[in-house]
Order: sequence, then C-alpha cells, then structure tokens
Amino acid sequence: MIIERARELAVRAPARVVFPDALDERVLKAAHYLQQYGLARPVLVASPFALRQFALSHRMAMDGIQVIDPHSNLSMRQRFAQRWLARAGEKTPPDAVEKLSDPLMFAAAMVSAGEADVCIAGNLSSTANVLRAGLRVIGLQPGCKTLSSIFLMLPQYAGPALGFADCSVVPQPTAAQLADIALASADTWRA
Repeated sequence: MIIERARELAVRAPARVVFPDALDERVLKAAHYLQQYGLARPVLVASPFALRQFALSHRMAMDGIQVIDPHSNLSMRQRFAQRWLARAGEKTPPDAVEKLSDPLMFAAAMVSAGEADVCIAGNLSSTANVLRAGLRVIGLQPGCKTLSSIFLMLPQYAGPALGFADCSVVPQPTAAQLADIALASADTWRA
C-alpha cells in the first residue's frame, strides 16, 4: 500500500532527484527508469565527458537526462557558497567555492537551495562522506541536536509498515541523544 501510494504521489509531482555518485551503472539504470515512468526528474552530477565515456562503455544511452558538472559551473558554486555562508556564518570554510566542486557537496547544496528535492548517494561514497556533506551544507533541522536515521520496513507478508530508528550514526549515544533520536524519528514517521 505504501509503495503504491508513493508511486501515485511521484507521478503526480515528480521530484528532482540528484545523484552525485553518477559514475555507476546502477545509477544510470535508475535514472532511466525514473525518467521513463515519470516518477522523478533525475539529475546526474558528474563531468559530462566522463559520464558519456562511462555510459558508452556500458552500452547505455543518456538521452534526456540532465547532467551538471560542478567543476565547470563556477557561477552555481559561487551562488551555493553565498547561501552556505548566509546559513552557517563563520562556520563556512573559506574555500567553500572550491569544496563545492565535490559532487557530494554540490548535490547537498542543490538540495539546500531548493534546486533538487532529494539526494541519493552512498552507492560509491562512504556513509561518513555523505553525512558529512549533508551536515556541512544543509545542517540539522532547527531544534534537532543529533543526526540520526530511520528506516521504513515493509514486512514481506501482510502487516503494517514499521519504522526502525538507527543509532549507527551515533554509535554510543547519551540518554539525551537517544531522546533526540526518538523525537526526530517520531516526527519523521508522522510526516
């Protein structure tokens, strides 16, 4: 039921999904699928030359899929760096424009600026690097002090969807952090 509802909502209002780990056959297949069925508007963050070579070597087409190269888009990086500075103030690194050349950082900046709705990463990058990019560029939700994650679990057979909060981001949480994780998980589940 949840999957069908999500599919219906996606078709009604396709989200702009950015993939910073784009040089991966799975990403190219997913991008084609999302675009073909009108479920999302995929954006691949990579050098168009490297991506074209990669796609050719895997006998895949790139027709109609948007590709953004963070290295050659200085104006976007500058705009994103200004937004980062406005949000984070003195915590913004002085070399923010250069750091935004990194596909993970660039994709996080796209989400922060509202130029993408969702970022899907971690297929090539480490979880730590994905989380680091999100924390640095986007930050935590106001009032939230602890980064955490929650998984939607769909039983193989009949049964309601389940939420599992995960403490792997904070391996040895304090009582206060556990409470913060519980509150954030409940908010996410209700959303």
